[in-house]
Formats: sequence, C-alpha cells, structure tokens
Amino acid sequence: APTMLELGHAPALDRTEGRSLVPTLAGDTVPHWRQAFQIEYYTDSVFARIRNMGYKALRTDRYKYIRYTELVGVDELYDLAQDPEEIHNLLANGAPFAPVSELDAQLDRILATGATSSP
Repeated sequence: APTMLELGHAPALDRTEGRSLVPTLAGDTVPHWRQAFQIEYYTDSVFARIRNMGYKALRTDRYKYIRYTELVGVDELYDLAQDPEEIHNLLANGAPFAPVSELDAQLDRILATGATSSP
C-alpha cells in the first residue's frame, strides 16, 4: 500500500503497514531493508478440501517456515537456497531442524509487533 500511495502522490494513511518500494524501483540503495516478511493465509470456509489450512509463515532470504494454525504436526520448512521449488519439507516426519526455533521466535516477534527486521 505505501508504494501505491506514493506513486499516486497520496498522503500516507494512519497505521499503514509496510514501506514504499519507490526508492528501490528508482534504483536507490535502501539501507536497513527488512530481512524477513510475514505471510498469512486464513482458513477457507467455502471449500471443504482446504478447511483448517490457515497458517502464519515467515520468509527469509534462505528459509520459508510455515506454521499451521489449526493443524498439528504438519508445519513446513524449506531451505530455499538448496530447494527453491519447495519440494523437500525439512520438517517431514517430525524431524528436528536447528533453524526452526529461531524462525519460530522471529515469526512470533513479527506477529506481536509487526517488526520485520532482524533484531
């Protein structure tokens, strides 16, 4: 939204999340750009095959971590450097994977504060 507002020469809205991409589109170097972003999908109530499939996710430059909100034991983690097509879930079969605790904590911080930069 901030990008569209700036492109349209409209004033910023109160409590608008995000930052304008206009400086990046213009080729400017933008310091302190976010290191991760949050993804959310809410459960569909119309199509039975995707009920209870809501999730909160975190995407970093290397990982995509998906934490389902209604399903237990099916969270997903992909190493995008090694598996850009997201074929091999590193959490399949309940296998532990070291980055999960930090990604989980980072997702909790983002959900609590809206902060997308690494501390």
